[in-house]
Amino acid sequence: MTARAATTGRHHRLGVNYRSTSAVIDACQRLFAPAETGSSRGAFRCKTDDGHNPIPLQTVIASERCIRV
Repeated sequence: MTARAATTGRHHRLGVNYRSTSAVIDACQRLFAPAETGSSRGAFRCKTDDGHNPIPLQTVIASERCIRV
C-alpha cells in the first residue's frame, strides 16, 4: 500500500484481461463484487472508516480470445 500511495496519480487501468478466460474473470468478479459493495471494508479489507479505499475492486472484461502461452 505504500507503493500505491507513493504513485498516486500515475495508476493505469486496463479494461480488458487478455490472459484469463471469460469464465475465470466472471467467477472472480462474482466472488469479490459483493464484498466490495456489501462490506464496510471493501473486497480487500483496506477501506478506511472515512470511505477511502486504497485498493478498490476494478472490474474488467475478458478478451474475445484468451492468449494461451
